[in-house]
Amino acid sequence: MVIAVAAPTPAHAAGAPKAYRFTSTATNTKDHLLTLDHPAFNGKSTLRLLVTQYFTGVYNPHPVGVSYNYTLNKWQIVNEDEADIPVNANFNVMLAPTAKRSDVTPQTTTHIYSFFPTGKSNAGAVLQMTHLWNPVRSLQGTYQPNNVSLFYINPTNPPAPYSGRWSLYQANLDSPVAASYNIADFSKLKIGGELVSFRHSARDANTTTLETTITNPLTDGKPNAVLFVQHLFTPQAATSMNEVIGVRYADGKWRILTQDQTDKLAPMDFNITVLPAVTP
Repeated sequence: MVIAVAAPTPAHAAGAPKAYRFTSTATNTKDHLLTLDHPAFNGKSTLRLLVTQYFTGVYNPHPVGVSYNYTLNKWQIVNEDEADIPVNANFNVMLAPTAKRSDVTPQTTTHIYSFFPTGKSNAGAVLQMTHLWNPVRSLQGTYQPNNVSLFYINPTNPPAPYSGRWSLYQANLDSPVAASYNIADFSKLKIGGELVSFRHSARDANTTTLETTITNPLTDGKPNAVLFVQHLFTPQAATSMNEVIGVRYADGKWRILTQDQTDKLAPMDFNITVLPAVTP
């Protein structure tokens, strides 16, 4: 089942992101793959997709990415550890034309970090990221079963190739898997003249054992909003997050939760991008 949601004008302008919600069913899901059957996606292998899990009652405690099935000519959501996707799991999926593909290679990797050009020299950039399983049709795809976060590498003196760059790293602190990611900078994205991205700081005051509550005019009292969330390691919240997260709405507030309902999400920082839900 798919429910399409879209942002109002001028968000439908060329290059603007659009959001959709997909639900796994016995028909569209097999093993660790959920097939996205929708005209906006079908036959369009060059799309840039971003995904955040959306909780409505079924947990999927597994890292997810996207892949393009060239046999079906359809996009799929992938459980990266190849565990089965349960029925009635929900996902927010963004068509993000401005997202750039970034590859983890020896040339872009230093220690446990792989740096990339998106958001360069902007420590306050609000980035979103999703793993791309098969960036090249002719090659076997690569799974990324680890939780991956963002980290800003401060400028160095003398400058190094990674100086003033954003980077990704695995929460297990191993060298990153050689893989590809869709990464978008939404720091300046506006809808209706309003910025739609911000940072959420999960601290003891707004976080329980199970989830952290978001307070922001973009999300408060807006159950139909479509949220995309990305963890980042910051000096103020120097905590790695080895957890699969999702979002849910309850009592007038959106919340970020861990899919396995264990570790507390504090102190941690998150990038949040919000697209308003409007029935097409």
